Amino acid sequence: MSVLTCYVVDDDSVSRHNLRQYILDRPCVCLKAEFEEVHVAVQAFHHQPVQLLIVNNDMPNAGGGAWFETLLPKPYVFLLSSKPANQQQSKHVTVLQKPVNTEALMLAFSKLQQQIQQEHAAAEAEDTCIIVRDHKDLVNVDISEIRLVEALGDYLKLHVNGRFYTMLGTMKQMEERLRYVGFIRVHRSYLVAIAFIEQVENGAVIVGGKRVPVSDSYKAVLMAAMKCKTMD
Repeated sequence: MSVLTCYVVDDDSVSRHNLRQYILDRPCVCLKAEFEEVHVAVQAFHHQPVQLLIVNNDMPNAGGGAWFETLLPKPYVFLLSSKPANQQQSKHVTVLQKPVNTEALMLAFSKLQQQIQQEHAAAEAEDTCIIVRDHKDLVNVDISEIRLVEALGDYLKLHVNGRFYTMLGTMKQMEERLRYVGFIRVHRSYLVAIAFIEQVENGAVIVGGKRVPVSDSYKAVLMAAMKCKTMD
């Protein structure tokens, strides 16, 4: 089960408190930050994207929701509205009537998690390998065998069963490709496979015998992932 990272964007402190309490009770959802203003949330998203935005669309500066349509990678959105009939629901946007109760949130999260699982099952069926160059040859690396991905300037280093492969690419691109198939970002330079985490230490994890640093900004996601791992 993957960890769903999210931001809450709401200028109502009571609403933010209620949403925070609900999210904290869900072991596989990690609240990364709360914002009172849209432009601050957008800046944070560009720096550290999340999978889900929970947005109060009645805020004066919400702009009718157009702002989150421009974000990349495209997030899922729970749109809280006092006039849900006027809001457009789509594959990525779920409209919820304000004030939102626990039952409505529980149902929305459940449906979203089912949707994500179906989308990723379909993606996995079509895409289970990464093509890398090994000297002069092209090699298919099975994603399930990758222990961790390390950033090396403009290149990425894949740690696979005691072997190493390098490829052009960015951590942002690789995180978007792997985050729903059992990988999490633990540092600006490292993605790790949850299944291969052998030990969690103070400020680090051990993966494939290698000590990988964990940044403070990723600790909450790591702990949520480890809770989900014990539930699987």
